[in-house]
Amino acid sequence: MTDPRIDPRVVGPRVVGGRYRCGYWGTEYTVTAIEYLEGWRGTSITYLWADGHSSTHGTAWDADDKVVAL
Repeated sequence: MTDPRIDPRVVGPRVVGGRYRCGYWGTEYTVTAIEYLEGWRGTSITYLWADGHSSTHGTAWDADDKVVAL
């Protein structure tokens, strides 16, 4: 079941396990978690970047980003 506190405007088309291309950085990433983090940023998305590093943030889906594989 999806957490109702997760903002779909932030998530966009991203799903856990999906692969995407960041329009800003020009590199691919895989979403490893989408969750609501109380006392942090609210809706948070964790990425595994193509170079192997991981990051978590609440940056909304950008129109320049592209879906690579779902």
